[in-house]
Amino acid sequence: MHQWVLFTACALNELFFIALYLLCFSSPIITPALLPANGNVNITEPTSLYPGSPAGPKPSLLFPNPFSAAAMEMARANKMDSTVPWALTLASAPVMLFKQYVNCEQLYQASQWLAEGDRRDRKAAGLNKKR
Repeated sequence: MHQWVLFTACALNELFFIALYLLCFSSPIITPALLPANGNVNITEPTSLYPGSPAGPKPSLLFPNPFSAAAMEMARANKMDSTVPWALTLASAPVMLFKQYVNCEQLYQASQWLAEGDRRDRKAAGLNKKR
């Protein structure tokens, strides 16, 4: 039973960070560079329709070859809808917060355990006396 809880917590923790990564390429709220250049902040419309926006740059200025890897990545990133990444981020956020809390508790307990072991070793070696 504990293995499935640990697996689920780790999987949803990683899913949270993957969804955040996807939001960087799809959400103008997270990445303001995806906002239209003409000042229209209606984020429900695709930004690639506006000339001068990062989603629709002139190919000759940024990428000499429109079929280069960078140009293809720019096209892919700006066609992604941010609905699914937002849903994944919000759904996995509580589990991520729980996992981070558990990580902090484990760090605290491990540091206490190491400090106590060091004290015992120093006492056994006679190194705890002040000079």
